[in-house]
Amino acid sequence: MAGGSMTTWAVLAAAGLVLLVSVPLCDAEAVYDIYCGKENCYEVLDVDPEASPGDIRRVYRKLAHKLHPDRNKDEDTTEAFQRVATAYEVLKDEETRKNYDYLLAHPDEWYRNMYMYYKNRAAPKVPVAPILVVLITMISVVQYYHWHNAHQSAVKFAMDDVKIVAKAKRLAEDEGLFAKKMSKDEKNKVIRGVVERRLNEQGVCLEPQWTDLLWSKILLLPLILLKWIAWNVSWVWRIRINGQEYTDADKEYLIEKNISVQWEYFHDQDLAWERELWIKENAVEYLEEIEEEKKAAQRASGRYKQEKRWRKKYGAPSANYLDD
Repeated sequence: MAGGSMTTWAVLAAAGLVLLVSVPLCDAEAVYDIYCGKENCYEVLDVDPEASPGDIRRVYRKLAHKLHPDRNKDEDTTEAFQRVATAYEVLKDEETRKNYDYLLAHPDEWYRNMYMYYKNRAAPKVPVAPILVVLITMISVVQYYHWHNAHQSAVKFAMDDVKIVAKAKRLAEDEGLFAKKMSKDEKNKVIRGVVERRLNEQGVCLEPQWTDLLWSKILLLPLILLKWIAWNVSWVWRIRINGQEYTDADKEYLIEKNISVQWEYFHDQDLAWERELWIKENAVEYLEEIEEEKKAAQRASGRYKQEKRWRKKYGAPSANYLDD
């Protein structure tokens, strides 16, 4: 919708600009020159103004066969072929022919005739909708491919680190994820799952979901807007006007907003409730502590270079992201 509107305004602006710079005022004769010069396009093809598109096409093919420069080298026939081709270009297109017929019936309305001529020429011949569909589809495919590869690369990078794998193994053992009889491949699969989970908890290189793609965002936009409006109205009514206490859902929303991590991916939800991280000041203090702990761990472990490489390639978290 927006693309079509922009295209329409662009066409109107282009048509108006061409009129201003190219049409001499009070020169009605100039209008005819934009089609078939001083001649009548119907007379050039020797067809009736009421002729059907099929009749016009048959007459043109006959004349083109007779006058084509490849068949006839005479200069007069070359010029005649050009006149015939120009007339056919005007009459074969329904919209252009309609504008030309209006010109013949209203030759004094030069401004409108010129405007409609350039408007029709500047308008895109290909529908905008199919182009937008193809473009959005291509962007969605690229989005998924890029996010999927980034996720797989991040997991592989972590699985190649012996210390990270050892920590993930300990976590899996503490959580009882290993069965008594498991093959090495099965254990590696469990460890990989722990690594992926910890990456998700940090919100880094997440596996792409269909709801994250551009097509989904566009299709779900009306529903998202309605939910957003309803939620904000409810928030203002409950919290701002009536002064009600926060619900658990409200607190989860504020925690996500304060620490920039989705609630389901937050690794220590009990800590969030205990420290009341829905309060802005508490969240700021918590984030500062986490940052200081990360810096101290980097300095103590001597893994600064690896941390730097990780951040350069993947952004965050640090190479010590599996630390408790």
